[in-house]
Amino acid sequence: MGFEIKRFQGDVDEELICPICSGVLEDPLQAPTCEHAFCSACIREWISRQPTCPVDRQAVTSSQLRPVPRILRNLLSRLCTSCDNAPHGCSAVLKLDSLQSHLLECK
Repeated sequence: MGFEIKRFQGDVDEELICPICSGVLEDPLQAPTCEHAFCSACIREWISRQPTCPVDRQAVTSSQLRPVPRILRNLLSRLCTSCDNAPHGCSAVLKLDSLQSHLLECK
């Protein structure tokens, strides 16, 4: 499932939003033909119930899913977000690609 939009600083481009969960793409994958992008967990769950693209209903299987292009990954990594532990007092705001390393040290 994607990241909650409200935890990000500023506007998030709609191309970075998962059409299934409406969150910011997390570990994104894309359908091979139409190239629609989804959170990995979202699209795998969707395909397990219905093997089609949720946007345009083209047939797709888990084995056909591909990583999104580097430009999309770069745009995601530059988004500024609050720490997962913000509700517990962490005030850090960092780029999405730094979140996992921060969480290893966050108290």
